[in-house]
Amino acid sequence: SSIELSPKIDLTLALRADYNNIVDDIQISPRAAVVLKPTTNHTFRASFNRAFSSPGTNSNFLDIVAGQTSGITIRGRGAGRGFTWQRNPAFDAIAGTDLVASSLNGCFPAVSAACGTKTPVGLPLGSVYTSMYNGLAAIPTANLLAVLRQNGILVGAPDNVALPTVTALVQLLDPAVTQVAGFSRGVMGIVSPTGGATQIVSELSDIAPLTQTTTQTIEAGYKGLMGDKVLFALDIYYSKKENFIGPLLVESPLVFVPTLTPDLVAALTTAIQNNTTLNGQLGALGLNAAAVASLLTNLAAGSLPGASTPVAIVQAAENDPGVGSLPELMLSYRNFGQVEFWGVDASFQVLASKELSLFGNISIVSDDFFDNEELGESNTALAVALNAPTFKAKFGGSYAFAGGFGVNASARYTEGFPVESGPYVGDVDSYFLMDLGVGYDFSQSVQGLRVDMTIQNLLDNVHREFYGAARIGRMGIARLTYTF
Repeated sequence: SSIELSPKIDLTLALRADYNNIVDDIQISPRAAVVLKPTTNHTFRASFNRAFSSPGTNSNFLDIVAGQTSGITIRGRGAGRGFTWQRNPAFDAIAGTDLVASSLNGCFPAVSAACGTKTPVGLPLGSVYTSMYNGLAAIPTANLLAVLRQNGILVGAPDNVALPTVTALVQLLDPAVTQVAGFSRGVMGIVSPTGGATQIVSELSDIAPLTQTTTQTIEAGYKGLMGDKVLFALDIYYSKKENFIGPLLVESPLVFVPTLTPDLVAALTTAIQNNTTLNGQLGALGLNAAAVASLLTNLAAGSLPGASTPVAIVQAAENDPGVGSLPELMLSYRNFGQVEFWGVDASFQVLASKELSLFGNISIVSDDFFDNEELGESNTALAVALNAPTFKAKFGGSYAFAGGFGVNASARYTEGFPVESGPYVGDVDSYFLMDLGVGYDFSQSVQGLRVDMTIQNLLDNVHREFYGAARIGRMGIARLTYTF
């Protein structure tokens, strides 16, 4: 509705409703504006507007292999329907979290039926010890005897005595006899796709289906012609944006077991002590259970997962290829954050004479980067860049000579700004440019024909106007125009 409240005051009211079947929501977008015209040469206006933008196709439906790390597929997924982490309440008492992890055991070098088995976050010490014992039992007895002697055990004993002793000890260490119990709790780490530090997390939140980003803006402006010579415009605005759609971020954490070695030593010590026959024979040799457990663990150190070796992946149910398939790391999108910022735009044009015209404009924005604290988010990986400068200005003029010849020149300055746009993350440096143009109007001889030539970046200041874009130097443009 456009309403003329008086000859000098106009009111505009608008209401728009949109439905999106993927978001499954109705967005109401109201707008109100009032325009005051005290004279024909001066106009004041004020407006309120609520707008929205729906998630794009990639944000909703992306499903693409983005790369691999250590043989593990990294898949990018759209979050139009959201993702849910798999949970098992019985795992909470074991691992300290009810999250379900997909084991990487049996996945390398070839995928076996055990790959992707559902486990708590961590490793059961019994299965680790069984694997460790199998490696120990495969060592020839003579070689194992040599290792024991290097560690001060059975030193000086003849082989015809020592070899049977070693064989008997290995048999008593069999997991069926020396039963190791317990669980080494894991930690979850989200790897950086750019090679940065791994982020340790203690809990995961489901990825909600994406919703629209909303913007509410209050704006006031003035435009006026002063003395029939100066045209001036000023706009001031304040905006609040909510529910940004973030960049693709790694969501699936890897599981590490940094305390596996001490946990295994402690559990194996207890198991040896509980095996009275084994414990007695070791005592006769002057050994205690803790020393033997430490020695055996050290012997197997090369085959045990290190503190930085992943043993499983926590996967979303909607991106789980299932047991018998290699688990994947998943990147996806989330809505997050709320920011508030303001800005000022001003411009002028001076008609100094019939031949000479001058112009200028500046733009100021209050902020160009919003970290997680400004967004009200605890996750330090969440941030939003304006992807535009907080300050830019341009000034120039033109002069028209008699006979159809004209020249124009301008200078522009752009403040440096940070960029976070998909894979493009970095800083754009400030730059200053000068442009020069000449033109000729052939109307006196050929009606409607005009030629113009512009040299942009006259001083050849090689610069980049957006991170990831090409560097730009001096550029010349010639244009021939014919108007019918």
